[in-house]
Amino acid sequence: MNFPRAANDDWPGISTIFSFDKVDNRPVSHHILIAYDELYSVEYFHRKLKPYWKCNGLEIDELLIKAETEYASVRNRCNEFNKILSKELNDRGGIKYSKVAELAFRQCLSAHTIVQDFDGTLLMFSKENSSNGCIGTVDVNYPAAPFFLYFNPNLLKAQIIPVLNYAASPHWKFPFAPHDLGIYPKANGQLYGGGESSEHNQM
Repeated sequence: MNFPRAANDDWPGISTIFSFDKVDNRPVSHHILIAYDELYSVEYFHRKLKPYWKCNGLEIDELLIKAETEYASVRNRCNEFNKILSKELNDRGGIKYSKVAELAFRQCLSAHTIVQDFDGTLLMFSKENSSNGCIGTVDVNYPAAPFFLYFNPNLLKAQIIPVLNYAASPHWKFPFAPHDLGIYPKANGQLYGGGESSEHNQM
């Protein structure tokens, strides 16, 4: 095994081939399941937490079987939700607003990962896609808050709990909120700026 290595060193790749047999004017569709497994998703104050989908003991092979079994029903539910969301957005801001907001919906969700703490508490962490890859950054949480407040307040709570717990802990001694919880995937304490030790270059 050639690990660790740079991303552009012997690029990993994946491919598949579908046979569509005869193609005519009737639509034909195929799908493929692609997934990656992870033992743990986030380290939160030195506790390694599994991704939420693993919380009931599900393993990757079972997840793929479940995904395939439920594919049609989940797709139908997603299509129905998309219609409702698209109409609501279009009614409020027009077609251009709707198209941008639909993309933002997916982007906002994909910027987060969901885990369950040892006591069963749902936790959700954002990851910056630029800068230094901070986890649980308040300037990412803030613009995402209205989204989760509207669509799922439980996820907003899961997003805020880690920051509030950290701010209330002995590790954070300043009278202002921390900027972040660390660098993804380790949410063990702020490293940005002066970190926990200095007010220098704090956000």
